[in-house]
Amino acid sequence: MPENTGYFIAFEGIDGCGKSSVLPLVERRLAESGFKCLITHEPRRESPWGRKIYKILHGELPMISNLELQKLYVEDRYDHVVNEIKPALRRGEIVLADRYWLSTLAYGMISNALDDLINLHNEIFNGDFLKPDITFIFDLPADTALERLKNISKGNDHFEQIDKLSLVRKNYLALCQTVNANCAVVDASRSLDSIADTILLQLLPRLPARKTKEDTI
Repeated sequence: MPENTGYFIAFEGIDGCGKSSVLPLVERRLAESGFKCLITHEPRRESPWGRKIYKILHGELPMISNLELQKLYVEDRYDHVVNEIKPALRRGEIVLADRYWLSTLAYGMISNALDDLINLHNEIFNGDFLKPDITFIFDLPADTALERLKNISKGNDHFEQIDKLSLVRKNYLALCQTVNANCAVVDASRSLDSIADTILLQLLPRLPARKTKEDTI
């Protein structure tokens, strides 16, 4: 199997943190520097698991247990990794993922033990889980994030409540210390351009030695 020569970057944070707006700015600047990029998003609306997740979160299907819901995310992630992310990395591309495994951990920890969520990945990936080379966590207070969501006329989903988002924010920051995720925390209260500058300042020196790590969690 060809060796991965790309670089895998995940963007994480609570809903409304701004990562989805910053990601295209980062992609554009990387492209200007000669890097070919692939932007991905989880869950994927085009996959059967992703479609079911969105319907559950927006009340179109009955809510299921939190662990069952997170299992759908991981099943979608497995297909995503095998059919989109790994092929792009083998082509030498920079993969920019809008949400990845830390989303499952941070949101899933509202109701489940961390070990149970990690075990979901190990079981579904059969011990061959792909970790990002670096994960940028966009840190923002929950009340600020909810105000942003109101301003973009986006209907709230199951997780978009201040108590849940506050806990998820806390979980993200804790995960930086408790799992081997190579995280960098970004102050998401600043302007989009300023956040993109910060990310690129940390990212560009890493790219010449592009190497994708495949680890068991």
